Amino acid sequence: MPVPEAMAEAPPDEFHAFRVDGENYLLHVPTSAIFATSHIGHDWFAARERGERAEAVWAHLTDAHGPDALAGLAASAERLLSFLREHPPASPMPRETFLEQILDHRPRSLMLFVTSRCNLRCRYCYEDLSLGAHRPPDMDSAGMRRVVDMLIERSGRRRSLKITFFGGEPLLAFPLLRETVEYAGERAVAAGKQMGYAITTNATLLDDEIIEFLVRHEFGVMASIDGPADIHDRHRVFPDGRGSHALVSRNIRRLLDRQLSARVLPVKLRATLTRDAADADAINSYFLEAFPGARIMIGESMGTAELVHDWDVPLDDEEDTFEIFDRFASRLDGISAEDAEVHFRGIVEGLEILHAKTLSPPDVPGFPLLCGVGRNMLGVASDGGLYPCHRFAGMPHFRIGHAGSGPDRAALSSFYEKVVACYQDHCARCWARNLCQGDCPAYLARDDGSVGPPSEKRCALLRRGYERRIRLYWRIDERRPDLFARWFPDVDAIPGT
Repeated sequence: MPVPEAMAEAPPDEFHAFRVDGENYLLHVPTSAIFATSHIGHDWFAARERGERAEAVWAHLTDAHGPDALAGLAASAERLLSFLREHPPASPMPRETFLEQILDHRPRSLMLFVTSRCNLRCRYCYEDLSLGAHRPPDMDSAGMRRVVDMLIERSGRRRSLKITFFGGEPLLAFPLLRETVEYAGERAVAAGKQMGYAITTNATLLDDEIIEFLVRHEFGVMASIDGPADIHDRHRVFPDGRGSHALVSRNIRRLLDRQLSARVLPVKLRATLTRDAADADAINSYFLEAFPGARIMIGESMGTAELVHDWDVPLDDEEDTFEIFDRFASRLDGISAEDAEVHFRGIVEGLEILHAKTLSPPDVPGFPLLCGVGRNMLGVASDGGLYPCHRFAGMPHFRIGHAGSGPDRAALSSFYEKVVACYQDHCARCWARNLCQGDCPAYLARDDGSVGPPSEKRCALLRRGYERRIRLYWRIDERRPDLFARWFPDVDAIPGT
């Protein structure tokens, strides 16, 4: 039989066929719809994805499997294509429209550096690297008021706003932090809005007064701790070289106990993996035992696409992160939802993000779905300088305005143009582009103000990670429909063939 017309005409670059653990899957790139396929279906789509001619692939499969198998493939493929015709992707958005939308965004939050000073000398600190010898003075009351006023004025009709205090170590400027909360609360009430607060801290300065203040104002607290003492004290040290773990862990326990008793959001423990301490599972287990009830966040020190340091986790080591998918899958039959959400919190959150994109055209097709960079992640340095996010603070080529006058539209537009151009040049043909939506702009930023592409090796690892995530997502639907309904309540099942 000849190649069915619909199959021959289906754009091969719209499909990605892949195999994980002997199971075959198919991703429809424009809509992120996921399908399970047979081995013969996988071979057809994989060969077409590689650019092989439809007639040659069909002839090869006919010789290998016989005409009856090909008739079955044709029928399944027609059902699949019919399903996709009923769920068409959105039309690409004009570039000018995309830029206008993000430039006109009304922010709901910002990252405020009340100080660039810190009482620790963490060896991998990216702020030390970006600020170098230039450390602006602490923010003063007038500067703080300008920042709060800017957020409220730019927020438009948004009702819920948030300020995240950053540094340096923001608690070194606790009097100003407290004054900021008082002023922001008053301004928010007058404007008919609600103001929330968060803080990223090294936890060394937490005392009874500060803990009570954080609990009373229901701060979301992220505390930096890299694991047990032998790991934490390798990098998170005082200026004299002493480790900070004993003090940090004691203070975190006091804060957590008070938060749990007050029934407010518990502290999030933020660990940074480094080349010499990259066992995320061991660190997660330590946190669960030492700080029951705390939230957990574990990430890697990766450097940037331009510069990798001695302490950064090599890309080869990042392959070990795929093991967590296998550990989750091995426990899937018996694990409770509550245990899964504690022990595999990051995996569950990643699957929820994947689900939101499945069978959903991207909001801005053809462009990266940027994080809040330049908008809800706007970084405000202690001297009032504005940056796309906290990771850019101190990089002069990425300064985009001042709190006194707000973001400079031309500077912000130039920043977005660079990011979008990088995405379109590097990512436009990648099958994972609507799942990944580009890499972190701070990771791609260069010291000269340009934005460059990630390494191909990094992209390959990201693509493998998405394949493993899709496999786990599908397996949850097959084996744990109770978990699937809990985490993805708006669908009954994944579309299949």
